[in-house]
Amino acid sequence: MDRDAALGGAFSAPMGFDALEYEAGVLRDQAESMAEYAALKQQLLRRTQRAGAALAAYLLLTVSGETALAELVGCAASCGYLALLMREVDAVTPDTRVPLAAAERVAQQPARVLALAFAAYRQALRPRLLVLAALAAAVYEYDMYAAAPLSSGMKLALFGGFLSYKAALLLTLWDDIKPRSAGAGLRPAPPLLAALPDPAQALAAEARAQAAPDDSDDDGVVLTEDAQRAVDSILRRESRSVLKRLPQN
Repeated sequence: MDRDAALGGAFSAPMGFDALEYEAGVLRDQAESMAEYAALKQQLLRRTQRAGAALAAYLLLTVSGETALAELVGCAASCGYLALLMREVDAVTPDTRVPLAAAERVAQQPARVLALAFAAYRQALRPRLLVLAALAAAVYEYDMYAAAPLSSGMKLALFGGFLSYKAALLLTLWDDIKPRSAGAGLRPAPPLLAALPDPAQALAAEARAQAAPDDSDDDGVVLTEDAQRAVDSILRRESRSVLKRLPQN
C-alpha cells in the first residue's frame, strides 16, 4: 500500500496546495485590509475638508467673509488634528505599551492614583491634543493685542470649523450602520485549511499496512474491503463443506 494513502493523504499534493492557498488567502486579506484602511484615512480627510468648505460657503452667503475665513482656519486645524491622530494610530504595534492600561493594573490605591495621574499627564502631551489648546491660545493672544478683537460669531465659526472632523466621522459611521442589500460590500470568506490527520493514527495505519499481507492478485489489482470479506466468507463456507464430506472416525 502506498505511504501517502496509509497516512490519510497527509503528505499528498492536494494537502500542500490547500495550505498554500490558505496562506495566500490570508496574505490577500491582509493586503485588502491595509488598502481599506488607507482609503478610510483619505476618505476622512476629504470629508473633513468638504464639511469645512460647505460650512464656510454657508457663512459667506449668510454672515460675512471674515466669519467664513475664521471657519476655514478652524477647518485647517481640524485637518491637522485628524492627521496627527492617524499618525498615532499608524505607530501602534503589538508591543506598544499603553500608560493608562499599565496604571490600571497597579494594586495599591495611592500608587495607582499617582500612576493614573502621571499617565494622564503623558497622554495630554500628545501633539494632536495640543492643537485645540494652541487654537484657543491663538484666539486669546489675538484678542489681547489686536485693535479689533474677534466677535463671538467669529469665535463660534472658528471652533465650529475645528469640529469638521466630527461630521466626517459621523458620516463614515452612518455608512457602516445604514441598511444594505443582502451581500452588498461583503468579501468572500477565506479558504479553510483542511484538517490534518492525527500523527499517532497515521503511523499506526502505516504499520498495519506494512504488516498486512498482499491482497493483490497476479494482475496487481487490489481487492477492496468488501470484496475481501466476500472471498473470506466463500472460503469459510467451502471449508465447512469439505469437512462435512470427510469420513467420520
